[in-house]
Amino acid sequence: MKNLPLGKKFFLTIIVTVVIYSTIILLVDIQKVYIQLSEFDLKFIPLIILTIFTSWGILYIRWHILLKKQNIKIPFKTNVLIYFSGYSFAISPGKSGEFIKSIIMKEKLGIKKSTTIPIIFLERYFDMIGTVIVASFSILVIGIHTTSILVIVIGLFTLIFLVVYKNSFQLLMKLLKKISFFAKYTSSFENMQMILKQSQTPKTIFTCTSLTIVYRFIEGIGIFLIIISMDVEILDYLITTSTYSLSVIIGTISFSPGGLGVTEGSFAGLLSLQGLDISQSFIMAIIVRIFTLWVAIVVGFISLHLISRKNSV
Repeated sequence: MKNLPLGKKFFLTIIVTVVIYSTIILLVDIQKVYIQLSEFDLKFIPLIILTIFTSWGILYIRWHILLKKQNIKIPFKTNVLIYFSGYSFAISPGKSGEFIKSIIMKEKLGIKKSTTIPIIFLERYFDMIGTVIVASFSILVIGIHTTSILVIVIGLFTLIFLVVYKNSFQLLMKLLKKISFFAKYTSSFENMQMILKQSQTPKTIFTCTSLTIVYRFIEGIGIFLIIISMDVEILDYLITTSTYSLSVIIGTISFSPGGLGVTEGSFAGLLSLQGLDISQSFIMAIIVRIFTLWVAIVVGFISLHLISRKNSV
């Protein structure tokens, strides 16, 4: 398949990832790392993977709903492969690599990018809203200063304001045009408001936001299973789920590829606030990211390979 953004930047990110994870391991107590890894119960792996895959299925349902809202009909198997192909570039800043789905739909199905790119943007929009809601539980439970809640609430309403209102949206487009990666997509983004208005029915907003929240809580079950498999008993499910969501937001705001280093570091730091040893927290954060990020990337590349072999419709 032509025009796919696979190249030096991706492999450079892989190298950076190895360096980041290796540095973390070297900085923490090696003996504690060994003990922590040796306590990991491999029997939990199938259940962890099943739970993570189930959470992705919830996001696929949201994707299907957004496509249906624009009268885009794609055969089920093809649509599944297209959706999961977006995971192949999950380590791109802000998941911007998921625009590959738009490229695939244009080349394989002849669907205009100007129609599909806004839908992918809407996915990130609902991702942020749902994740902020789940992360709010963490702020309340952990007892972080109320200023943090105010910052998140203001950020959420700012996001909604920028996308929904015409003048603010035009300002956002001007800013995006100054970023080389997004500049080539701004013509498609300019159709965003029309598509957004069509998707801003109370039913769609409620459904897509709810599905995002359900996704985070199911993902949280998988993360909690990882913690249990490592024989850690001082954390509860709600704190683990909401804390990870907060870490994802911090990683996204950093705009580092896939939140690498930032998400792991913030998650480890927040876990340490719950009484975990910092070395234990970092190893746990890395293992969680292996299942939630790197397994997704592997699934994404398998899907990308399979969809590339399918004949155009």
